[in-house]
Amino acid sequence: MRETNYGVVFDVIAEPDPNNLEYTPLGPPLHTDNPYRDPRPTLQLLHCLESSPTGGTSRFADGFLAAELLRVGRPDHFEILTRSDIEFRFHDDRADLRAAGPIIETDNTRRVAGSA
Repeated sequence: MRETNYGVVFDVIAEPDPNNLEYTPLGPPLHTDNPYRDPRPTLQLLHCLESSPTGGTSRFADGFLAAELLRVGRPDHFEILTRSDIEFRFHDDRADLRAAGPIIETDNTRRVAGSA
């Protein structure tokens, strides 16, 4: 387990003045979590201790399939997303985290290996 600016283990609860979408009662959009960390998390485990009476839907996307479809359908866009470094940042009063890298990571054979 890796310690973060929130600690090793922490509670995600709705707050009145949140610094992050995860601390609101809103459902997050599809996203990649923590691209500003170096190294990025390889696996995050979340569990629910108390739920609200509504909501609770989980959504997942297959980023590897999306990248492969982009490689086939728009190879020019795929190349931009694999070769351009983007800076990712999270900043609040306790932390200023930054990391840079491509949106789509490939291995030395140009196969999709991960994403930011």
